[in-house]
Amino acid sequence: MTQTDLMLGTGPQNGPALKAIRKTAGRTQEDIAEVVGIDQSYLSLLESEARSASDAVVDALANALDVPVDALLRSPRPVPVDLADEPNCACRASA
Repeated sequence: MTQTDLMLGTGPQNGPALKAIRKTAGRTQEDIAEVVGIDQSYLSLLESEARSASDAVVDALANALDVPVDALLRSPRPVPVDLADEPNCACRASA
């Protein structure tokens, strides 16, 4: 799989990773969009996974946020599983 295959918006949870990193850095969409040279509305679409970004935009976003490109290509944290819904959970005591 190439970086192009992992572009923002095409991989799992990449938009939320971008948004989490931006917010952690205390930056606004407007600020980052201006630095990167894209519209704020396009950045919003990237964060909501409604659009994908080219390698050049991913590189520019990583530079603007001072993070490695890989940080934008993965989920910020795993989604927790509700263990009570798992069939083999010990919390399902037989009555």
